[in-house]
Amino acid sequence: EQALKQAHERVTRRYELRAKGMGFDRVLERAAAAVGPGVKAGDLLRRSRGNARSEGRALACKWLVDDLGMSRTMVALRMKLSQPSVSALVTRGRGIEERLGPRIS
Repeated sequence: EQALKQAHERVTRRYELRAKGMGFDRVLERAAAAVGPGVKAGDLLRRSRGNARSEGRALACKWLVDDLGMSRTMVALRMKLSQPSVSALVTRGRGIEERLGPRIS
C-alpha cells in the first residue's frame, strides 16, 4: 500500500512539472541557477570536474531522471554523456539536492 502511494505521488509530480512546462532546457536553467550565479545552462553541457558546473550537471541529471521520469539513455544522448555516467550523476545529484536543498518546481 505504501509503495503504491509513493508511486502515485511520483507520477502525479511528473505530470504537474510537465504541465508547468518543465522540460530539458528549463531543468538545465534551474540547475545552473541552483549551483552558482555565474553558471549558465549551456555550461552544464561542457565537461568539467570538481566545480559548480559539475554539480549543476549532476543536479540536472537527478531532476531529469528522478523527477521528470526521463530515461537515463535519453538524458545521456541530450547531454552527450554515457549512460553509466548519467547513472553516477543521478546518484551524485541526490546528495547535492540533500546538501544544498534546491528542488525543481
